[in-house]
Amino acid sequence: MSVSFPVSSESSSPNSGGNPIETIQVNQQTHLALALKTAKMVAWSVDLKTWEVRWSDQPEVVFGFPPNSFSNTLEFMVTLVHPDDREKAVAAVERAIRGEANYELEFRLLHPAGHVVWVYDQGEVQRDAAGNPLYLVGVAQNIHRRKQTEVEQSRIEQELRHANHRVTTVLESMTDAFVAVDRDWRIIYVNQTTAQMNQVSPEELVGRSHWEVWSAAVGTICEENYRRAMADQIPVHFEYFYPARQRWYEIHAYPSPEGLGVYYRDINDRKQAEQRLQQQLAEIEAIYQSAPIGLNVLDTD
Repeated sequence: MSVSFPVSSESSSPNSGGNPIETIQVNQQTHLALALKTAKMVAWSVDLKTWEVRWSDQPEVVFGFPPNSFSNTLEFMVTLVHPDDREKAVAAVERAIRGEANYELEFRLLHPAGHVVWVYDQGEVQRDAAGNPLYLVGVAQNIHRRKQTEVEQSRIEQELRHANHRVTTVLESMTDAFVAVDRDWRIIYVNQTTAQMNQVSPEELVGRSHWEVWSAAVGTICEENYRRAMADQIPVHFEYFYPARQRWYEIHAYPSPEGLGVYYRDINDRKQAEQRLQQQLAEIEAIYQSAPIGLNVLDTD
């Protein structure tokens, strides 16, 4: 049932000679009603002797229900609550009546069209001088749009977690080392291969400066290429001899607005094989150039 805010039946205004107190009360009630409507809220009270429910406005409008969907009895109102939420709703009312806690909860109403409407309900018990409960009064708010946003946000976050898990799984299964740094060159991620190459745990690297961890690369072509990739937002690919370990690495660096991702692999064995081959070719060339007679290379087949 719908009841209006109590106001004086006599017209009063500052210029009509009416009671200024009544005028202030009328204005306050008008502002309150407007605030409740704007916030999609409705005030209510429950007589704890008769269980009669009274509303400050039409709750059907606030919650998007057909006209006259709501009753003035608490028993009927409970039937509109989603079955999965009824037990906690009744328990919240009982706790408030016993004085154990204020009444506050979020629950779903069953709309006649088959969907649910989320409600935030809050109230407190008014008692007589002896402490006996008389009324449960409060406000209910339509929070369905907020809940839809929260559900969508939760879905997006779950998809991101799954995507991150898939990416992490790939990175951790790689034989290449991988390092990610932010725009301040702080390490934000390393895979296990990187940690093993550096004989530390990933946790010992994350959060530190790249140039602190690999200080021997400062002032080298490695730093030059990394900074160029970051500044120009272009990928770079190069081979680099890291003096601190006396080993060759093949490096791919890919920039993003958030920082730089670096993949590198140890190619020291390959480089040594190439150097041996070059040395052998050089020796053959030297013999050929210094020979007093011509040399022929014959295919025995």
